[in-house]
Amino acid sequence: MVITSSSLKCPLAAVGLIKAGSKDVVGTALKLWRKVQTRGVANTSAATAAPASVKMMRKLTAEEETRQHVAEAGERCPLLKTVYQGIEKVDNDDVEQLAQHCTFLKKNGIAVEEAPKMEVKGKCPLHNHSAPIVEGVDSTAMHNAFDVHNHIANRDFEAFFDSLISEKKKDGSYRFFNHIERRQGNFPFAVHHDVHGRHSSDGQQCKRNIEVWCSNDYLGMGQHPAVLQAMMEAVEKCGAGAGGTRNISGTSTYHVQLERELADLHQKSGALLFTSGYVANETSLETLGSKLPNCIFFSDEDNHASMIHGMRNSRAKKKIFRHNDLDHLEALLKEAPSDSTKVITFESVYSMDGSIAPIAEICDLADKYHAMTFIDEVHAVGLYGARGGGVAEELGLMDRLDFISGTLGKAYGVHGGYLAGSEKAMDFLRSYCPGFIFTTSVPPAVAAAAAASVAYLKESPHERMVLRERVDQLRLLLENEHIPVLRTPSHILPVLVRDARKCLGLSDFLLSHKHIYVQPINAPTVRVGEERLRLTPSPLHSVDSLVRLVNGISEGWDYLSLPRVEPGHAA
Repeated sequence: MVITSSSLKCPLAAVGLIKAGSKDVVGTALKLWRKVQTRGVANTSAATAAPASVKMMRKLTAEEETRQHVAEAGERCPLLKTVYQGIEKVDNDDVEQLAQHCTFLKKNGIAVEEAPKMEVKGKCPLHNHSAPIVEGVDSTAMHNAFDVHNHIANRDFEAFFDSLISEKKKDGSYRFFNHIERRQGNFPFAVHHDVHGRHSSDGQQCKRNIEVWCSNDYLGMGQHPAVLQAMMEAVEKCGAGAGGTRNISGTSTYHVQLERELADLHQKSGALLFTSGYVANETSLETLGSKLPNCIFFSDEDNHASMIHGMRNSRAKKKIFRHNDLDHLEALLKEAPSDSTKVITFESVYSMDGSIAPIAEICDLADKYHAMTFIDEVHAVGLYGARGGGVAEELGLMDRLDFISGTLGKAYGVHGGYLAGSEKAMDFLRSYCPGFIFTTSVPPAVAAAAAASVAYLKESPHERMVLRERVDQLRLLLENEHIPVLRTPSHILPVLVRDARKCLGLSDFLLSHKHIYVQPINAPTVRVGEERLRLTPSPLHSVDSLVRLVNGISEGWDYLSLPRVEPGHAA
């Protein structure tokens, strides 16, 4: 399809002007949409263009390099969110035909050359409240899109917010936050406050003792006496808060000591503490991409949202390679200009499917094509390696990685994130990262507790050894019950439900009837059709607890008529 443009473009259909696979397909469309809204372009004209734009975006979801962008945009753009779900099949002819018959496109000088003719079944419902424009577009979804557009046009933002929340409730992806009160010294048990009565037989508020099976406090270090003592001593000395940014009275000896512990953990000359792992990734990648000359990111398609947003915010070019696909990565590296600064971004342990990256092979490609490496070890630090340095330490590869990001809120059981690398690189990020410069630093007591946890796990392999035993035991029990659990090489055990409503139903069944808490994982965290329970056993779960969990899942599986897998078959 060939499209020419004038100075005024359809705010959403403008994605057709961008080559499929461009890193900013959806981002550009959304920016143009906002510009048109603020410039006062007639709402009916913008609405008229929506079906063509939506179908163009639907076509682009087949492009592997834009899958993440489209999924995220679907959560942010009201037209895409509502119409996208009602379209099951779109081909190139559909896109061309719709663009040919879009009056807004024609009026403003955007034309499709040599587009085939089509029979229009009715006028665009976003323009005329009429029937669907073509077959394959659900009329309810289209009219929902029109309602959303009207809410914005009339500045009825409360109705707009409510309409998007209603969509999530209808498709089963709405998230309920369970009130879980951890009890010191009693992990993995906790108290569930059912403030909405969702899990009581009479619909009344209640509270119950439960066992938690989805915590990211993988080793129970949030309850460890050494960690608690370090935190309490720091509170007694320094009080509660940090008092400012790192530059304005927010740097204490506890912060400095923690950064030294982290640099030593990864055998790097420097480390930098951030307020969370998300912030560490986002602001570091944003800064690298905006400052490195001719930067191109090469990103695994399953990278965490923090990495995706950091790369996008940098405005640097980005190429997405298929998950752990070395051939695809190398093909993209080969295509990159010789004068570009290449940065390969990936994770060691991917938290939703438990897969592990081929770190050595990625480092080989980085050496071959003169690329830098940025690895996220958030779900690995504390858990792998002789001292808890992550998968890279376990494989003896830390010296081959330029940047290693981690968190202090998972296996270390406290809070905060960090980046480790060369002293000069850390000084650069300290001086340029907005997410480091312009935010209050973590409290000294938090830094003290985190440093104690890191130091303890450097010396103690016991927690890691028991964790691996529990993971193997739980996997075997699930397989014996023919429950579809992924055979992952990591500590994460995903149980595939493959249905959003039933995934929520299974979680509710376990909490209401078995006093077992496992949070359902639905879209957009995972793709539609890959909904799951994500089990994270810890060294503090007993063997009896494993048996209770599997019996509860098995009973709930039958209650919801979910299919089991045959022995020896993959999940």
